[in-house]
Amino acid sequence: MNATQQTSTKSSQKSKGLGFFEKYLTVWVLICIALGILLGRYAPEVATYLDSLSIYIGEAPVISIPIAICLFFMMYPIMVKIDFS
Repeated sequence: MNATQQTSTKSSQKSKGLGFFEKYLTVWVLICIALGILLGRYAPEVATYLDSLSIYIGEAPVISIPIAICLFFMMYPIMVKIDFS
């Protein structure tokens, strides 16, 4: 086999379809939204605390530190091209 055939064979072996997490991503997002709503409803002090972790300019929050941290960890594997398989 030449290098082109080996590369195409390796790439076809890697793509096995969607994993469990990716397949049900919409469900996970809906669960997180529901948990966030319930948390804000039944534990408003947690929402107030998380809101206090924002960077404000005047009266308006400009950057939410918890959201910025979550976004960083969500995008980091893509930035460094980590393959979890």
